[in-house]
Amino acid sequence: MSGFDLLVLGDVNPDLILHGDTVVPAFGQAERLVDEARLVIGGSGAILACGAAKLGLRVALAGVVGDDMFGRYMCERLQAHGVDTSAVVVLPDRPTGVTVVLSGRHDRAMLTSPGTIGELRRSVIDEDLLRRTRHVHVSSYFLQRELAPELPGLFHDARAGDTTTSLDPNWDPTGVWDSGLTALLPEIDVFLGNGYTKEEWKVVTESRKILGLPDLRISCTAVRIPVHVSHSEAVHAETRDPITPDRARELFAAVPGVVVQDDPAAHEYPLASEAAGRDEIFVGRVRTDPSIPDGRGIAFWVVSDNLRKGAATNAVEIAEVLVDRDWVGHATSRGAQRYRGPVPEEPAGGGTA
Repeated sequence: MSGFDLLVLGDVNPDLILHGDTVVPAFGQAERLVDEARLVIGGSGAILACGAAKLGLRVALAGVVGDDMFGRYMCERLQAHGVDTSAVVVLPDRPTGVTVVLSGRHDRAMLTSPGTIGELRRSVIDEDLLRRTRHVHVSSYFLQRELAPELPGLFHDARAGDTTTSLDPNWDPTGVWDSGLTALLPEIDVFLGNGYTKEEWKVVTESRKILGLPDLRISCTAVRIPVHVSHSEAVHAETRDPITPDRARELFAAVPGVVVQDDPAAHEYPLASEAAGRDEIFVGRVRTDPSIPDGRGIAFWVVSDNLRKGAATNAVEIAEVLVDRDWVGHATSRGAQRYRGPVPEEPAGGGTA
C-alpha cells in the first residue's frame, strides 16, 4: 500500500466486557454472577481504526502489544477488520494491556491494566509512514506516557508535510488533566489559506447552512482549552430591529431546551462544568452590544455539553421533529418487518474508548 488515509497512534488492547444487573463486585470473597462475558476489540485507538476501515479508508495502526494471547488476538482481529498492523510493535517481556468493563443496565465502569499501552514512542514509529499518511490521530493521550511528551514535535513535523492531526485525550486516571496537553493543543488544528483555523471556518459554514443564510455575515475565533466536555461561545449578533436585553432573555427562555442563567450579581451565568451531562443549552451574560448602532446589537454567552446535546440529544430531537411533521412514519405503518440481522461476531468494545 503506497499510503494511508489515517494513521492511528495509540492503545491496542482487548476489552473483557462483563454485562448484567449485578456487575458491582462484593468484596469479602463473595461471588456474583453476570449475564455474559465477551472478549472484544478494545482501546479507543483500535476501535477507531476498525470503524474507519469499515468506512472504506486505508488505515494503519501503530501501538505496542506483548507477545501473549491478548496481543496476538488484537493483531489478528484488527487485520480481519482491514487495518494494517505492520507498525504494531511486539514486546516479548511485557504484557498486553487489557480493560475489564463492568457494564450494568444504566452505567459502566472500567478497570484497566496498562501493560504495553504506554510503551509507544516516536523512535519506533516509521517516519516514512507519517509522511505517507493524510491524517494522524492519537488516542487515549493520558495513557501514552512515553509518546505524550514527544507529540508536540511529532504533530508539528506532520503538519509541516500537509498531514492533518487530531487527538482524543479520553479519561485521565490520575485526575491531573494536563500532563503536557496544553502545550499540544496549538499543534492540533489546521490554519487555512484565509487565516482561519478549520474549527473557526466550520462555525462560519455550519451557521450559514443551519440558518439557510448563505450570505450571513459571520466571523469566529476559536480557542481550545482543556475541559472535560462542553463548548462555550461568546456571541455578538446584529438584529434587524432594536432589541433590549430583557426582550432577548424573553425570546431565549421561550425556546424549548434553552435555560437562561443571567444574574451576575448572584454569580449565576453559564459554566462548562455545570452544563456537563445536561441536555439543555444555557444562555447568559445578555447585554447590549454598543458597537452596533440604533440598539440593534446584542451580546450573550452560550454553553452546552457538546457531546450529550450537540451529538446524542440533537439526533433524537431531529428524529422526533421528523415524526411530528409526518415526514417519516413508523416502520410498522409501512408494513415493514423488524430486521433481525446476524449476531455480530465482534460487538463494539467499550474499554478505554
